[in-house]
Amino acid sequence: MDDLDHLRLLGAEAVVLDPYDGDPRETCHSQKAWQALDTVATHLYSPRTGTEPT
Repeated sequence: MDDLDHLRLLGAEAVVLDPYDGDPRETCHSQKAWQALDTVATHLYSPRTGTEPT
């Protein structure tokens, strides 16, 4: 999460998260990637208010 915070401080408005290394078999077991995405989304976005958490 620190890397994303640092990118935001540098002015990044968007970041592409790609957890796959190019092996198509990785997409058959995507649970780990979805968990990582959920962690990032929870850290950066508050669904109740539609804003970033303070």
